[in-house]
Amino acid sequence: AAQRLGLRIHLLPVGSAGDFEAAFARIKALRAGALVIVADVLFISNIRRLAKLSRQIAVPAIFPSREFTAGGGLVSYGPDVAD
Repeated sequence: AAQRLGLRIHLLPVGSAGDFEAAFARIKALRAGALVIVADVLFISNIRRLAKLSRQIAVPAIFPSREFTAGGGLVSYGPDVAD
């Protein structure tokens, strides 16, 4: 679908919290228009840091849980796990 819309998707592997700065530097260098952060223990446990980094490089980011927006992120989209 992305290709048909003329969009490019870049996958950036992150193995530890120590990789965040390099990944966000790469996102900035790519001049990415948006960032999708997947649900993962590493990312969930670093929500505030990821929100701050996305704000610093001025790239809108989406995360699959509302904790991301509570931590300073722009938007989240996912199920209400309590329901």
